[in-house]
Amino acid sequence: MELLTLQLAVALLSALGFSFVLKDYFANFIAGLILRRVKRIKRDVRIKILTNPAIKGDVVEIGWFRTTLREVGDGERLPSVPTGRILKIPNFFLFNNPVVVYKDHRRNRCLC
Repeated sequence: MELLTLQLAVALLSALGFSFVLKDYFANFIAGLILRRVKRIKRDVRIKILTNPAIKGDVVEIGWFRTTLREVGDGERLPSVPTGRILKIPNFFLFNNPVVVYKDHRRNRCLC
């Protein structure tokens, strides 16, 4: 009887640890499915994630676990100049924070 109890305890602790490790991956995967299904955030759309500091960029790819952005500046003098940085953002981060979706990002560019 003690061996069965020990095996059950080990199995439960293993399942608990396994679920604790994979919870972020599972949340990113579910958020990725929702982003693909809703299709408001899609490739070549400019978005701004309202965090502190704000993240603004053009969507390059929406993956199963993360979204890739090409960052653009969000300053007052040069509002939409590409910075050259590529950002990989977890899908749950997009799902959990307010996001502004710009329809046509070409109008928001600074022609210098």
